[in-house]
Amino acid sequence: MDRRIRKTRSAIIDALLRLSAKKSLSAISVRELAEEADIPRSTFYLHYHSINDVISEYLEEYTRDMSEFLKEDFTTLRHGNRQLFLSMLEYIWNHRQLAPLLFCEELAATSSRYIEAALHPLLMHRFQKQDAIQDEQLLHDMAFFSSQGSIALIMQWVHQDFPCSPDEMTDRIVDAIRAYTNYFVEMFPVKQN
Repeated sequence: MDRRIRKTRSAIIDALLRLSAKKSLSAISVRELAEEADIPRSTFYLHYHSINDVISEYLEEYTRDMSEFLKEDFTTLRHGNRQLFLSMLEYIWNHRQLAPLLFCEELAATSSRYIEAALHPLLMHRFQKQDAIQDEQLLHDMAFFSSQGSIALIMQWVHQDFPCSPDEMTDRIVDAIRAYTNYFVEMFPVKQN
């Protein structure tokens, strides 16, 4: 991508981050965003059709980068689950200046879907490889259940302005998964045929 295009897009994102810290996304106009980015409105429209296009592109880029960051095969590590969550939380922590935009109330559902799209396949792979589970539906359900609960804890962590380190938050997530797993094993024993 041309350097001038990158510079303009960066100015637009930076302006959106500043404005979103002051008001809701739905209250931000293209005119206001262009003014804050110090570009003509026509330049904005050369790059995007709407503010939603800016947000969508940015969310895709963020989760694509996160997915690249999480490419390592965590199933080969002794504490693979913990390392998976720690890596993801460190990525979010290292990019926390974006949190007010990416995890704002208006984008919470969308951000959750993007993170789930990155996390779900990793958890499915982990359950299949480490636990030797072959039932595709069960793999999907386990990964979906684990990822949604984890995402809820991550969103809470972000909304509370990162009250603890990624390492401490990882322990909280892993402890929660361990506790609910033990609870379900005790409360709902496997049916005997």
